[in-house]
Amino acid sequence: MRRILRPWFVAGLCLLMLACSSDEDARVRIPSQYWGDVQVRLETRPEPVRPGMNEFLIIATQKRGLPAYDMVVSLRTSSGSVWRQAIEDGESGVYRRALAVRPTDRVLEVQLRKARETAETVLRFPLRFE
Repeated sequence: MRRILRPWFVAGLCLLMLACSSDEDARVRIPSQYWGDVQVRLETRPEPVRPGMNEFLIIATQKRGLPAYDMVVSLRTSSGSVWRQAIEDGESGVYRRALAVRPTDRVLEVQLRKARETAETVLRFPLRFE
């Protein structure tokens, strides 16, 4: 009798754990973009973006999986705004900046420059509001 109940108990326990799990991973993430061999991903705090102050994290990773820490990253929420330089967390390839977001802002522009080089690009990430 115990052998018959054990698989049902495990299956029931798994279903309970699944029901209690967070839907955080179910959110739609902003797609990554590439600049040469560097993958650039955007995360926001809070997620999704809300009008007011928001923190933006730019995560830059080389194709080999190493952090792209040799860059200067600047952000702005509209073409008419001033570029604001992000701060890197050590040599982790994670760049942070808090910016005020207006309800009319629909895109985050990310300017990337390689340190000690003239190579530069601007990537545009869509902003998703609640």
